[in-house]
Amino acid sequence: MIKKLGNKVFIAFLSIALVLTLGFAVSGEEFPQDTIEFTVPWSPGGGSDTLMRIVSPYLEDELGTDIVIHNRPGASGTVGLEEHYNEPDTGYYIGQVHEGLIVSHYADITDLNFDDFELVAGITNSPQYLAVADHTPYDTFPEFVEYAQENPEEVTAGVTMMGIPHLQIMMLEEAIDADFSYVGYEGTGERVEAIAGGHVDIIPVDYASGYEYVEGDYIDFIAQASDERQDELPDLKTIQEYGYDVTWRIVRSVVVPPGTSDERIEVLEDALAEIAEDEEFQQDIRDAGAEVFYMSSEDLEEYYTEFDEMAEELMDQ
Repeated sequence: MIKKLGNKVFIAFLSIALVLTLGFAVSGEEFPQDTIEFTVPWSPGGGSDTLMRIVSPYLEDELGTDIVIHNRPGASGTVGLEEHYNEPDTGYYIGQVHEGLIVSHYADITDLNFDDFELVAGITNSPQYLAVADHTPYDTFPEFVEYAQENPEEVTAGVTMMGIPHLQIMMLEEAIDADFSYVGYEGTGERVEAIAGGHVDIIPVDYASGYEYVEGDYIDFIAQASDERQDELPDLKTIQEYGYDVTWRIVRSVVVPPGTSDERIEVLEDALAEIAEDEEFQQDIRDAGAEVFYMSSEDLEEYYTEFDEMAEELMDQ
């Protein structure tokens, strides 16, 4: 009787061990198995939405699972990110952020900042240009700098107040030692329409959003604000080439809620690294007016930390 009971206990022990082993395999090695929910905290059709809808199918193929995008716009992207922050830390909930979250934090729009999330990887960058209206008296970047310095507050800049464009123009303003007047617009589309209509003098803008207005002689690009010249306009100098330390980026990255395991973050990070090497993916991103700009979680943390320090200093002025 004792021997039979011992066998039963042993079998029960083996059963429990097997269940636990399978459980660990499912939660670790075999991730993901279910649909991944992807929070994009901006409206459909915008830059973030467009790019993440390019990223999503490639990421689906790499991970072998479905991804569903949820657009949750509002308050400069912070409404959706606050919802994402409170989602389960299972790895099945991912979100998209860019530098706008940092700006919103220092504008007191949200208590959240980039380091409240677990960073996965950066995946795209939207190179920016300084565009000027056709009615302005300057045709080149040096002429613009001279005019702005000699005519304080006469240059009107179209920006999204307390957003990335606002901070970008503040960076330029400080670098060239000038004073601009600011006019607020909600989003890139409104800013481009405003400058094309002659309501403001300058705006920061990406190539895809502005070039048709350049061809229509409503605006002109007078400098690139990237680290190096872009293929679209190889003869147009960067602001850095003129001697000013100004670089504008919009690095869109993937994050997950705090507490998500390192193992599952690594799976997601590796998948993004793989699709970043895909030539078809790279071309699709270029066709959308952006560039593949992969950054590991460590590199992304370093970049956002540096941007955070700069944003805090400028927003406190």
